[in-house]
Amino acid sequence: MMDLYSFRVSFLGELSDPEQVADVLYGSGCDDASVSMERDGSIAYADFDRESDDAFTAVMSAIEQIESAGFQVQAVGDDLVTVADIAARAGRSQQTISAWINQVRGPGGFPAPYIDRHWGAVYSWGEVATWLAAHQLGDADPATAHLATVCATVNAVLQIGRAS
Repeated sequence: MMDLYSFRVSFLGELSDPEQVADVLYGSGCDDASVSMERDGSIAYADFDRESDDAFTAVMSAIEQIESAGFQVQAVGDDLVTVADIAARAGRSQQTISAWINQVRGPGGFPAPYIDRHWGAVYSWGEVATWLAAHQLGDADPATAHLATVCATVNAVLQIGRAS
């Protein structure tokens, strides 16, 4: 049985004609994605609802199809999240998330932030979703956590590829 995976792929390339971009992607096999782009044409997004046996295959096949259409993939999913983002994705209040972070409530062991500044912290959604699923808190089930982890891993590989 195939599962449905929903994720976003950000990409660059010749983006001057949005209809042409959508047609080219559709022709490369991305018929399960809706395409949008920034008004200034700086970056485009393909939001997938892809059926696949596993999250990794779903994400990698989308990347391969976008790149075979002549575009350069920049990122998959949205891994970096704020407390407000976590609250929205988990279906909980920001106060509840903050209580988990500060170990006022919950099981403890909330993932450490990737960036911790005076204006707020930024977390990895892959790590947070895994923690939520493990403790059965919020709207993050194991499949959501696995997809988030796959996206974070693929993003790390993409970043290493761009750096070399």
